[in-house]
Amino acid sequence: MYALATLRLNALERRAPVAGATLSGFLGAAAVLPTDARVAFLVGLPIALLWYLRTTVIHSWSFEDALRRIEELEHLINRVAGEPLLGFQSSHPSRGLSVGGRTGRETLVSVAGTCALLLAGCIALLATTDGLPGAAVAIYFGYATVACLAGARVLLRGRRYRYRKRHQPQG
Repeated sequence: MYALATLRLNALERRAPVAGATLSGFLGAAAVLPTDARVAFLVGLPIALLWYLRTTVIHSWSFEDALRRIEELEHLINRVAGEPLLGFQSSHPSRGLSVGGRTGRETLVSVAGTCALLLAGCIALLATTDGLPGAAVAIYFGYATVACLAGARVLLRGRRYRYRKRHQPQG
């Protein structure tokens, strides 16, 4: 279980800077594209940002599952032993405060902030693109707003996640 928790922890910690830098690079590259290609690219980027945020939330859920299972195992071992032998996860100060612990929380804050800044960059880049009618910019602003609201929904849903123990088959 600790190996699984370590795997999930590493996935959370690595994905934020790598994916954030990649998406930032894409936005920077869009600035030098011809207008048609830039617009097409800027239409796809909010969807990519939403995917990035959503998959990060799912990784934090998986990390939370591993932490809670370790906690269950600690309780079981202590009960079988008749004394408190293990207690790191079950007595951890941040237990139950956020999904995926402090790492999950900080990674989500970082990813959400990155997504918000990149989305604002998308809007600014499209708004300063020469030759676009004002209606196109207004439609894009509405599209970006919907993407932002969808991201907020993903974050709120992610914060309400709770590990539920599944019954183990007897046999």
